[in-house]
Amino acid sequence: MGFRMTDTETQKELEELKRQVAALSEARRAQREPPKPEATEAPAEAPATEEHGFSAHIEELVDLMGHELRDNPVATGVAIFVAGLLVGRLLR
Repeated sequence: MGFRMTDTETQKELEELKRQVAALSEARRAQREPPKPEATEAPAEAPATEEHGFSAHIEELVDLMGHELRDNPVATGVAIFVAGLLVGRLLR
């Protein structure tokens, strides 16, 4: 007939899944946090020009948006749909 787990097996499996979810959550959190500069490192130099700072800022925003879209597929679909509507309206 079917496979049936006992309560202890189910409990062990549930605990293992909880540990895996906690480990994955911690790994994801560690990826999102920027690395902390060490005390021995020299401070980061300011951009030579304001234009360079602006383009770096735009690049960072695009990168962050890419991560958000990858992490949330529903929002990605909605964003693509809205972008298509706007482009369609502009091309009329």
